[in-house]
Amino acid sequence: MLIMEEKPKKLTITDGLTKVLNVTIAIVLFSMVGMIFLNAVLRYAFNTSWPASEELSRYLFVWVTMLGAVIAYKDNGHVGVDLVVSKLKGRTKEAFVLATRVLVLAMLGLLVHGALNYYSLVATTPSVATNLPMGVVAASLVVCSVSMFFMTITKMVQNVKNFIKGGEDVQ
Repeated sequence: MLIMEEKPKKLTITDGLTKVLNVTIAIVLFSMVGMIFLNAVLRYAFNTSWPASEELSRYLFVWVTMLGAVIAYKDNGHVGVDLVVSKLKGRTKEAFVLATRVLVLAMLGLLVHGALNYYSLVATTPSVATNLPMGVVAASLVVCSVSMFFMTITKMVQNVKNFIKGGEDVQ
């Protein structure tokens, strides 16, 4: 019996960031569930509530959504129509995917611009129940859009390398 040693997969910065995002999302979800559960117990058992828990849960939900969108984008988990791409092969496929990524990059550039403008507008505006600056919530859109922007650039570099090789390694 021949045992072949498998080369360990080289971990990238993106892999490390994905692990951090997954742990962060788990902690935030646990916090949301805890706050909502505590508020439910307070309402039904003690006839009182913690008003800030609803607002904080909403803000945490926004963060979970944005961070989850980044992870889904990294793993190509967003909805996409590959009717044309699935029929193409080789360099034609790479060129087509690269062209679509250029369009995605342009749209993400607009999103980054809009997110930064929105953040600058609401950064110091206090929220109603907790008095937290609304920039805490708006920062989630900035983090999401900037992350996706740089991931797109990384994917485009890989596409160019594949195009030069003439290969089929489209992600």
